[in-house]
Amino acid sequence: MVDGKPANLGKVVDSVGRTRVELAWTGDSKTYSLTVTGEPGSDVERNARVLHDIAAAIVD
Repeated sequence: MVDGKPANLGKVVDSVGRTRVELAWTGDSKTYSLTVTGEPGSDVERNARVLHDIAAAIVD
């Protein structure tokens, strides 16, 4: 959930350890998508929390 709206969160770690986290949701008037990619060994859960924090700060 982002600001009370349903959201999709995807987390992927590829075969060499690179990470990708995507967060997507639809606000009242727009659709949003945030993506963070990381080097091998980066913290996927931390990246997901950072995206959620950024999303929560967006005013639709």
